[in-house]
Amino acid sequence: ILENAITRFAASGQSPGPLGTRHPSIAPFATFACADTAIVIAAGNDDLFVELARAIGLDATDPRFASNDARSQNVEALTDEMEARLKTRPAAEWLAIIDAAGVPCGPINDIAGMVAHPQVKARQLVVEVPREGKAAQRQIASPIKFGAGLPAPRPEPVLLPLASLGLNGLCSPFNRSPYDRAGQMPGWIVSDTGSAPGYLHGQCVFAPLTE
Repeated sequence: ILENAITRFAASGQSPGPLGTRHPSIAPFATFACADTAIVIAAGNDDLFVELARAIGLDATDPRFASNDARSQNVEALTDEMEARLKTRPAAEWLAIIDAAGVPCGPINDIAGMVAHPQVKARQLVVEVPREGKAAQRQIASPIKFGAGLPAPRPEPVLLPLASLGLNGLCSPFNRSPYDRAGQMPGWIVSDTGSAPGYLHGQCVFAPLTE
């Protein structure tokens, strides 16, 4: 989402450069290194910064950090001062301290952490699709939910050999996948359960083909 960058470009005519994870006009609002890993801290106004400074042992009256404008102009110095303190403890401890101070903060999840996150589970954003004769497969669900109900997961796709669809030409040596061209996995077309005959959704997997 580039609403801030586009607005600055429209106002100045200058294309904004990369900023990493930090906000272009609010500080501190970025990722910060702790003793073991980084966390996100978003102190979006002066009051929140005062609470953050109190929580981590930073002097909020320092003229360099006394206002958002000052902090934005001295963001490198602010980052150095914050990380000098944050690196004394692991991320989990700081998250508990900063959250208790009422300052927005959060961890940076890897994929395993994201899948296990309570909000992901509550919203059923990763679902298990049953497969006949095989273990269920976890898949990403639609993030769009309507009302109180959640959509049922899609059924298992049906694998159809190309020959049965008259589509052998679509998997010539020139347009099959790199795996297929390497001779590792001849191609199949996947058709969703319940699709009209001959109608393809463009979703492909690669498995042995019997022609």
